[in-house]
Amino acid sequence: MRFQMEGRAPSPRPTFLAANWREGTEETTALHGCGQNSIPLTVSGFAYLRGVWSEIMRRTSIVLIVSFVFACGLLLGQKHTAATRSPVGSALDRLRAKIDVERPPDLSRTALVGRYSSTPGELRQRVVPLSGNYLYLFPDGTYLDYFWSDVPPPTIQDKGTWVVSVDVLTLTSDSDVTWNPRTERRYLLVRRRSHPNEILMVGMDRDLRYFEDHAKDDPEFMLLLTSKMRVDAFSGTDPMEVKRRLMREAWLPKFYTSK
Repeated sequence: MRFQMEGRAPSPRPTFLAANWREGTEETTALHGCGQNSIPLTVSGFAYLRGVWSEIMRRTSIVLIVSFVFACGLLLGQKHTAATRSPVGSALDRLRAKIDVERPPDLSRTALVGRYSSTPGELRQRVVPLSGNYLYLFPDGTYLDYFWSDVPPPTIQDKGTWVVSVDVLTLTSDSDVTWNPRTERRYLLVRRRSHPNEILMVGMDRDLRYFEDHAKDDPEFMLLLTSKMRVDAFSGTDPMEVKRRLMREAWLPKFYTSK
């Protein structure tokens, strides 16, 4: 049968080549389209193609596995970075966005003990406070939160234990504090770079938010207003005797439970 139509020669049937190298010689088999003259691939040609396909699949699998492991590593690294930056890193960054502060170099228990005031002398030069509190950190890991105001009596509104972990000081009330002392539980420890000997405690919940909302043009004043500054390191006094005296004079739980 002839394939000439409208003066055009019939299209040639496709030819596929399979090459097989064996013992340094090239063996090539031509496979013509379906028909009587088709010449099949040799067995060695099929073996070669199967080997090529297997190698492609093996390399593809390796690439996929390596990509998966790399992606997992990136994800874990991001989670680790987030974990190490939260909550301390983010809180410190929030402060630094408004004022130049840094972490104190020594955050050991012995370096942190003392009396911290919400109304230090530097703040009193600008305002006259009508109330405030002293937070006493004792070397045995206990604390007293002493509240005073222009309406007596001064009282211990909270007491318990304190610990420092990852630059955060955490307070935990004793079981006999059955009321809500309404004090911060976690504090970021910082100092102004221009005051290398100070230690400031900034509450990481209410105090930090209030500082951010009101710092504006005078962040240093707002930092003093929202933090507690160490004003006494128990120099020349017995801190445990201070604690016993305060418990005798100002531990009045009925003042809070009767409300």
